[in-house]
Amino acid sequence: MYVDLTARNDWSSTLPIENNSYFYPSVSTGLILTEALGMKSDILSFAKLRAGWAMVGSDTDPYQLKGTFGSAQPFFGNPSLSYTGTIPPLGLKPERTKSMEFGTDLKLLKNRVGIDFTWYKDNTTDQIMQIAVSSTTGFGAKMINAGEIQNSGIELLLTGRPVQTKKFNWDITLNYGRNRSQVISLAEDLTFLNLYAGSWGMQVQARPGMPYGIMYGRGIVRETKEIEVDANGNELIHYTGRPLVNPSNGMYIRTSQDIILGNVTPDFTGGIRNSFTYGDWDFSFLIDFRSGGDMYSITKWFGCYSGVLAETAAINVNGKNVRDPVEEGGGVLADGVYGKLDASGNIVFLDKDGNESATPIVNTEAFAGGQDFFEGFWGKTELGIYDASFVKLREFNLGYTFKPDWLRKVGISSMNLSLIGRNLWIIWKNMPHIDPENSFSAGNVQGVESNMIPTSRSIGFNLRLTL
Repeated sequence: MYVDLTARNDWSSTLPIENNSYFYPSVSTGLILTEALGMKSDILSFAKLRAGWAMVGSDTDPYQLKGTFGSAQPFFGNPSLSYTGTIPPLGLKPERTKSMEFGTDLKLLKNRVGIDFTWYKDNTTDQIMQIAVSSTTGFGAKMINAGEIQNSGIELLLTGRPVQTKKFNWDITLNYGRNRSQVISLAEDLTFLNLYAGSWGMQVQARPGMPYGIMYGRGIVRETKEIEVDANGNELIHYTGRPLVNPSNGMYIRTSQDIILGNVTPDFTGGIRNSFTYGDWDFSFLIDFRSGGDMYSITKWFGCYSGVLAETAAINVNGKNVRDPVEEGGGVLADGVYGKLDASGNIVFLDKDGNESATPIVNTEAFAGGQDFFEGFWGKTELGIYDASFVKLREFNLGYTFKPDWLRKVGISSMNLSLIGRNLWIIWKNMPHIDPENSFSAGNVQGVESNMIPTSRSIGFNLRLTL
């Protein structure tokens, strides 16, 4: 058994000198059960339990505590200076993260099978970020300590060797990860925080008491209306089920207010690698996957609105082009059920003639004009949001190891030459036209793409020398 206890006294550049000393402790411990209990078994070769707790701090960029002037190009030969557009913070505290984790490492069947499991939970408080303020203040933003966010989840790594002979080995590695991110609280005067704008009316938000990364904007009305309540008591609408179709024009019905459209965070991610060796040959391939998490595809949404994508000139159920006049068999069949919203915002089911119906009636006719239908995408952000799940052939490797005598004479024991391919094939996805991993920015921005170029596959060679 081992125990490691450390602590450090950090200086934070975000605070005045006299107030910026913070104590950050950490502790980790582990127990190798097979040694402690004197276990010797071909079934359980190795067993270890581990745990850890730590607190770490972080600050913001330098020169943020007081307003500064920035220089620009001279104006008619005169110096030009401008004051910061961000209100200097008062009493800013360091961002701190408390984390804990528990895990186990197991080796079974003479180390032929391995299990590495970890559970973790991280709570980050006093997050440092900028928020927008009224321009009447003379500034555009303010830096604050925004609140608390919690991340918890599991990580699992499985390894195995199903086949082992003198000349041939087959190894499998499977990894799985699941993270749940929850907004615990925000600053007292914040009802929600816009993390970033997804363009054309879609926002990605943080709301207390709800998962991180909510996609919020105008959508389409569906047959079931659900109400979610955040920690501040604010009611948020979320529609589920089949879309409502207006029986008078065959179009989807736009919501009268912003609603929950999805969430950018995936349910889980993972991958599986198979590796084979036969004599001097080696071969491996990696398949990875993502399940859940939504993406706003501006390529799809705006491409349909502007009529540049193939589906805007597709053949409909009548065997005609959707752009042909409806009276000649053209038009779009809008998948959904007939209905409307009444004056109170309640869902009312209708039949084809606009009469109220006790049960939903499915639309089976293509009577929405093609141009009108796709122009109707404007203002309906939801029509560009898709499930970003995928399965990919991420990597392929085929190699051979050479061991000629002339290499040994120059001090090299072996040489391996490999053919390597990466990002080779999207085996399956839900999102049309684009790679679900596309994004128009890095860092905190995720779940949004806009007119991205296709991702590229790479194929090359690798030469590795062993001394």
